Amino acid sequence: MQRTGDSPQRTTGNKPIQKQNITIMNTQTDNNHQEEKRHFDSFSEAFKAGREEASKKAKEAAPKLKGLVSDALFDVAYNAAYGAFFAGAFANEFLPQSVKDAVEKGVAKGTEAGRHAAEKMRK
Repeated sequence: MQRTGDSPQRTTGNKPIQKQNITIMNTQTDNNHQEEKRHFDSFSEAFKAGREEASKKAKEAAPKLKGLVSDALFDVAYNAAYGAFFAGAFANEFLPQSVKDAVEKGVAKGTEAGRHAAEKMRK
């Protein structure tokens, strides 16, 4: 890539400022662009090349992504289990025995009522 530009001649006080030519050459970018851009004879050849390149990149990226997803799922499962069991253990230690007994009786009666209702619907 080449760019040229001229700055205009200006004067400051009695001394004129000379024109300057600015040239920027970046041949590395030009070479990379030419290597990346390929010409194909047909649309199907371009499509096939794109598919093959995408498959190659996906195969390279898959192990990294699998590791990240695996780590994230482990963290979620661990924290969910920890939170649930901590809350249960805390409630078990915190609640008096009379409340625990009431919850047990309520669960037992609710289970019995649910079974009775299911039997009624079957008949």
